[in-house]
Amino acid sequence: MLRKLAVLVILFFVSSLAAPGQAVRQFSFHYGFTVKDVPAGERIRIWFPEAHSDQFQEIRVVSATGDLPL
Repeated sequence: MLRKLAVLVILFFVSSLAAPGQAVRQFSFHYGFTVKDVPAGERIRIWFPEAHSDQFQEIRVVSATGDLPL
């Protein structure tokens, strides 16, 4: 009996997460990195994750700073 109740509670919780009209949630992600030991005059390529807006999320860059043009 308790197991069935627990399963029903879990199913209700999961279904409520996928319900249409879900409230808007906001997150802030902070990326930071340091590139060291680069020989002077050498050209380098650096990859870092960059999110993109789509039908499921809206991405806004709040600030971007660095020693080189971004």
